[in-house]
Amino acid sequence: MDLFALVLAAQLSAILLTGDRELRKLARIYRVECHGTVWMVERLIEWGATTPRAARNGYLAMRRAGSRLPWPEVEQSLSNIET
Repeated sequence: MDLFALVLAAQLSAILLTGDRELRKLARIYRVECHGTVWMVERLIEWGATTPRAARNGYLAMRRAGSRLPWPEVEQSLSNIET
Protein backbone atom coordinates (compact mmCIF):
# COMPACT_ATOMS: atom_id res chain seq x y z
CA MET A 1 0.00 0.00 0.00
CA ASP A 2 2.88 2.39 0.76
CA LEU A 3 4.36 1.94 -2.69
CA PHE A 4 0.95 2.41 -4.25
CA ALA A 5 0.58 5.72 -2.37
CA LEU A 6 4.02 6.82 -3.57
CA VAL A 7 3.31 5.94 -7.20
CA LEU A 8 -0.10 7.61 -7.08
CA ALA A 9 1.36 10.79 -5.54
CA ALA A 10 4.04 10.83 -8.24
CA GLN A 11 1.52 10.36 -11.07
CA LEU A 12 -0.82 13.04 -9.71
CA SER A 13 1.93 15.43 -8.62
CA ALA A 14 0.32 15.22 -5.20
CA ILE A 15 1.74 15.50 -1.70
CA LEU A 16 2.47 12.21 0.04
CA LEU A 17 1.54 12.16 3.73
CA THR A 18 3.42 9.58 5.74
CA GLY A 19 5.38 9.03 8.89
CA ASP A 20 7.22 6.05 7.47
CA ARG A 21 10.97 6.77 7.31
CA GLU A 22 11.70 4.40 4.44
CA LEU A 23 8.82 5.72 2.37
CA ARG A 24 10.09 9.27 2.94
CA LYS A 25 13.49 8.22 1.60
CA LEU A 26 11.89 6.79 -1.54
CA ALA A 27 9.80 9.93 -1.96
CA ARG A 28 12.99 12.02 -1.94
CA ILE A 29 14.58 9.75 -4.54
CA TYR A 30 11.54 10.07 -6.81
CA ARG A 31 11.12 13.79 -6.07
CA VAL A 32 7.68 13.44 -4.53
CA GLU A 33 6.81 16.12 -2.00
CA CYS A 34 6.34 14.38 1.32
CA HIS A 35 5.14 15.58 4.72
CA GLY A 36 3.96 14.11 7.99
CA THR A 37 1.59 14.70 10.88
CA VAL A 38 3.16 17.90 12.20
CA TRP A 39 3.00 19.56 8.80
CA MET A 40 -0.61 18.44 8.30
CA VAL A 41 -1.74 19.70 11.70
CA GLU A 42 -0.07 23.05 10.99
CA ARG A 43 -2.00 23.28 7.71
CA LEU A 44 -5.29 22.38 9.42
CA ILE A 45 -4.76 25.21 11.91
CA GLU A 46 -3.69 27.60 9.15
CA TRP A 47 -6.83 26.80 7.15
CA GLY A 48 -9.09 27.20 10.19
CA ALA A 49 -10.13 23.54 10.19
CA THR A 50 -8.96 23.13 13.80
CA THR A 51 -7.64 25.23 16.66
CA PRO A 52 -4.27 25.18 18.42
CA ARG A 53 -6.03 23.95 21.56
CA ALA A 54 -7.69 21.07 19.70
CA ALA A 55 -4.36 20.25 18.05
CA ARG A 56 -2.63 20.13 21.44
CA ASN A 57 -5.36 17.82 22.76
CA GLY A 58 -5.05 15.62 19.69
CA TYR A 59 -1.29 15.39 20.10
CA LEU A 60 -1.74 14.52 23.77
CA ALA A 61 -4.07 11.67 22.80
CA MET A 62 -1.54 10.47 20.20
CA ARG A 63 1.26 10.55 22.75
CA ARG A 64 -0.80 8.59 25.28
CA ALA A 65 -1.54 6.02 22.57
CA GLY A 66 2.18 5.53 21.98
CA SER A 67 2.60 7.43 18.73
CA ARG A 68 6.21 7.87 17.67
CA LEU A 69 5.96 11.45 16.48
CA PRO A 70 8.98 13.76 16.73
CA TRP A 71 7.82 15.20 20.05
CA PRO A 72 10.34 18.07 20.25
CA GLU A 73 9.18 19.17 16.78
CA VAL A 74 5.54 18.91 17.91
CA GLU A 75 6.22 21.15 20.92
CA GLN A 76 8.12 23.66 18.77
CA SER A 77 5.30 23.76 16.25
CA LEU A 78 2.66 24.30 18.94
CA SER A 79 4.78 27.02 20.56
CA ASN A 80 5.07 28.83 17.25
CA ILE A 81 1.33 28.58 16.63
CA GLU A 82 0.15 29.50 20.12
CA THR A 83 2.23 32.69 20.36
